[in-house]
Amino acid sequence: MGYDKGYDLFPTNLGCRHETPDPSPFEPNDVCCTAECAHIIIFGSATEQLSRMTTYSLTRLEHEGRPVYASDTGPDFLYYHGPTSKWMVGPSVGAPEGAGLSVSDTALSPDRIQATWRHYSNNQWTENHDIQAKCSECQQITISGSTQSSCMTYTLTEQTHERRPVYSSDTTTDFLYFYGPQSSWLVGPTVGSSTAGMSVEDSHLYPDQINGAWVIRQGSRSVTFPNVVATCTDINQCASSPCLNGGTCIDLHNAYSCTCVVGWEGENCELDKDDCAIANCDTGFECMDLPGFYACVPQGFQLGRGQTNRSTCNPESCAKGWICEVREAGYACLPNQ
Repeated sequence: MGYDKGYDLFPTNLGCRHETPDPSPFEPNDVCCTAECAHIIIFGSATEQLSRMTTYSLTRLEHEGRPVYASDTGPDFLYYHGPTSKWMVGPSVGAPEGAGLSVSDTALSPDRIQATWRHYSNNQWTENHDIQAKCSECQQITISGSTQSSCMTYTLTEQTHERRPVYSSDTTTDFLYFYGPQSSWLVGPTVGSSTAGMSVEDSHLYPDQINGAWVIRQGSRSVTFPNVVATCTDINQCASSPCLNGGTCIDLHNAYSCTCVVGWEGENCELDKDDCAIANCDTGFECMDLPGFYACVPQGFQLGRGQTNRSTCNPESCAKGWICEVREAGYACLPNQ
């Protein structure tokens, strides 16, 4: 995700954390501060480990020099296990016991994993080539916790600034953006301007990773609100490419919808429609429904019998909106798209 947008993934001397003699393990460090992906979606298994086919959000923990992600829907974590050189999904960070997914790969970020995932079932590990881990960008940021105003939501734009994403307010003309000269995230009317109504000194790559205290302008005063937080309230549900057979995914608020091409239907365009219901075959031909299209074949035709009976395509050979294509036995009607 980050490298697709040109974000600065691993900048040097980022200075995300003030060094302390005894930093809390929950304080951000260089690993989570520069992690290139704030949200991971794992998908692909249709029968095994279904509860772990979900989204995972970046935490402020690191383990074995890599970021740790927490499941958004259950008690699991996505983490790297150094002794076995594997990424794992399980209930305890650093412990292989109870893990249900694993992959032998030393990638610094789970969305860069190239090896084949395995799932655990029936007391054994089995390779599953369908499982993938991808980055899912945060589409909406909600800033809340202020006693002076209600929750404010900001939607991701195509714009970037200082190699970080820019969000626009859903209710005002303000933007949420990073301002390099002050190493701060700001909320203001002009991207790149130091004039802002809200700010927080924090160099994280994404606003939902911010750990600093927000400062809100009140007239000529600046007041610190330690309880104000920026959280991700909508990720890109289309990141896992859920729509099959050429379908188009439309990202909704914490949901998605598939627009299927002609010949397919179902929630994920996984069902082959009975195209013969609209077929208009020539006299002497009958309809044969095939995946994504239909064919008009000679009556009594059977697949695999080597029969030939070429036809010609007439304007009325196929239903309206379908394209006729001559075949060795009859003709095919293909969706026009």
